[in-house]
Amino acid sequence: MATGIPLPDLLPSFDNALRARRRAQNTRAIYARAANRLIAWLKAEGHSLDVDKIDRRTLEVYFGDLAEHLNPTTVGIHYRHLRGLFGWLEAEDEIDRNPFKGMQHPKVPDVPPAVLDPSQVRELLATCKGRDFASRRDRAILMILFDTGVRLGELVGMKTTDIDYKRRTIWVEGKTGGRAVALGDEAMNDLDRYLRARRSHVRSNRPELWLGMKGALTDSGVGQLIKKRGDLVGIDHLRPHTFRHTWASAWLSNGGQEGDLQALAGWSSPAMVRRYGRAVASDRAIEAHRKFGPGDRL
Repeated sequence: MATGIPLPDLLPSFDNALRARRRAQNTRAIYARAANRLIAWLKAEGHSLDVDKIDRRTLEVYFGDLAEHLNPTTVGIHYRHLRGLFGWLEAEDEIDRNPFKGMQHPKVPDVPPAVLDPSQVRELLATCKGRDFASRRDRAILMILFDTGVRLGELVGMKTTDIDYKRRTIWVEGKTGGRAVALGDEAMNDLDRYLRARRSHVRSNRPELWLGMKGALTDSGVGQLIKKRGDLVGIDHLRPHTFRHTWASAWLSNGGQEGDLQALAGWSSPAMVRRYGRAVASDRAIEAHRKFGPGDRL
């Protein structure tokens, strides 16, 4: 039975539900931003904030307004997270009918994600040649991001006890649960060099794997150090997630299996795998044209 409770009053309960599902902090923050943007719009447009008064027509107008200010991909992100929120409201009997039922997903162009080429990765690693703590830490972080494709939240959440030296893996907690990710020889070597430098850190007794000057590295701290390394080699606005895109694309380009990629990436469905697969197929087709294009065979 619908309760008529204002949407803002239910957000803490929704966040608790996301915590119980072991959703990462970053994921919960995205849900919160999507909900709060909708709430601000409802207030500005004079609509009721009661969850049972937010109908399909209201949401369609909202997404139409979003489309005038945000790119299609961002609108799609807001749509998916608000759909998840209203699905929870329905499951919890806070609303009688889910306004997302029957609503069409905003059209999002299938634009291949931006990736780094191997030369750019080498340039980034070259900025970490020093023997100081920060250089060893940053190189290990860059290599693990590039070699495993872990999410930012999974990287930051790593503990020293998560490393399995015999199997050469690290255990991570992601959106779909925990999983072990494998490390190549180069990544393992860089991690080992960081761990030896970490022993002399003033906070080496902390359980978190990655340390900054004052304690454990945060999402923001990792983002800043990656941006700094990118700026040094002229890669503007470099983000941690770019490494995940690069890893997935490189995996398929090198002949890796799609099923293995899905398991290693921690994706609950093959949708993302197919997206990268299409991008790689397009690249291969372009290269094939350079070899077999009829225009150059006249």
